[in-house]
Amino acid sequence: LLGSQYHQAKSEIMKPINETFLMMDRRTLNAVNHAKTVSSIFRAIFVFVSLWAIFFMWRAYRALRSTLGASADEVHQHISRIGGGDFSMPIKITSEQSKSVIAELAKMQDLLHSHDVERTLAEQNLRLNKKLLVEAQHIAQVGSWSLDWQTGDLVWSDEIFHLFEIDEHQFSANYEAFLSVVHPLDRDEV
Repeated sequence: LLGSQYHQAKSEIMKPINETFLMMDRRTLNAVNHAKTVSSIFRAIFVFVSLWAIFFMWRAYRALRSTLGASADEVHQHISRIGGGDFSMPIKITSEQSKSVIAELAKMQDLLHSHDVERTLAEQNLRLNKKLLVEAQHIAQVGSWSLDWQTGDLVWSDEIFHLFEIDEHQFSANYEAFLSVVHPLDRDEV
C-alpha cells in the first residue's frame, strides 16, 4: 500500500491539484500586487492633490493678506472700533501696506477723525453763540421767533416768553396760541 506505485499514483492525482493551488497562489499574488500598485497610484494622487490644495490655499491666504494689508481679524477689529466712533488709536501703515484695504481704512479713519473734531468745534461754537444770543436778547429785552406756515408751529426764544410773561411749559407753541396773547385791538396788525 505504501509502495512506489502508490506514491506515483498519488503524485499523479495530486499534480493537477498542486498546479491548481500554484495557479491560485499566482493569481492571488498578481491580484495583491495589482491592488498594491493601484493603491500606490491613488496614494500618490491623494498626496499630489493635497499638496496642490495646500499650495493654492496658501496662495489665496497670501493674496488675501496682501489685499487686506493685515489679517482679517485685525481689519475687522479696526472696522468695529472705527464704526463705534473710536478714532483715538491711529492705524500704523508700512510701505508694503500702502495699497491695501488697511491703508484705505487708515485714510478713512483720519478723515472721520478730522470731521469729528470739526463737528465738535462747531457744536461748541454753536452752544457759545446760542448762549451769547440769549444773553444779548435778555440785555436788549428783545426776542426772536420763527413760524412754520405749513404746520403752524411757532418757535420762541426764551426772552419772548419772558417779555410776554408766559410759562413756556404751559404755552402751546402755534400761531393760534400766539394770537390769544395779543391784545384784541392789535390782532389785525399781526
